[in-house]
Amino acid sequence: MAFWLGAGYSFATETSGGARRFGNVTRVSSTNRTNPRYVKNWDRWRRVLSDIGNPRPIGVVSRSPSRLDIVTANSSGAIYTGGWNENFNSGVWGGWWRIKDHVAGANAPVSIVARDSEKLDVFSVRNDGAVSTAAWDHDVADGAWRGWWSVAGGETVPGGWVTAVSRAPNKLDVFMVGTDGGVYTAAWESGVANSAWRGWWRVKDLVAFSSSAVAAVARDPDKLDIFAVRTDGQMSTAAWDRNVADGAWRGWWRIGS
Repeated sequence: MAFWLGAGYSFATETSGGARRFGNVTRVSSTNRTNPRYVKNWDRWRRVLSDIGNPRPIGVVSRSPSRLDIVTANSSGAIYTGGWNENFNSGVWGGWWRIKDHVAGANAPVSIVARDSEKLDVFSVRNDGAVSTAAWDHDVADGAWRGWWSVAGGETVPGGWVTAVSRAPNKLDVFMVGTDGGVYTAAWESGVANSAWRGWWRVKDLVAFSSSAVAAVARDPDKLDIFAVRTDGQMSTAAWDRNVADGAWRGWWRIGS
């Protein structure tokens, strides 16, 4: 399995049959390789680093217009990261580098977020279900990764998803579906509660599958919107606004019919 990058950028994995998938576009040549395919402004796929195992989810973030960082777990559950800097090493991708000794489920999802151009935070569920985080700061510990730390004692199913968003350089919010199917959130803010993680708080009464993901976005430092799929397949959304409803979560509202 190889990782591929399309100019624009997006990421895909090459399957055992040689197919690279981007959206609903797949083309495999007679030599079992995917030919370049033009989709809007996407000009071609470029290989990103070497093989490290079977296809898996890839987390990606941009710390600045000239930088990209990706993170993934291999088939042994080890977490690795790679990076691209347009102005370094002739724009060639660097990696893979292992992020300390954390072990997740095989090929488990990993989330990554940039609080500013010199700070990265990653989130993963250990193979015992514990929600954990590690951090990188260019100016701390000689630029070495630090962690892994428990996120407020949170637990979910091994191999589960943890979604992260940064509303400001000193704030992080994470979301997961618990073992009971409830959507939960935890928060970190520098200087608040001795800079410890706080949570987990349930976001109202929606019930999802425990292995599913929650999508999250911050529209500004005081607004969050999250999206989840109920066990009946209905996509729903909830919202948080510091200045509305005394800062309580509102929703869930159906999306579509």
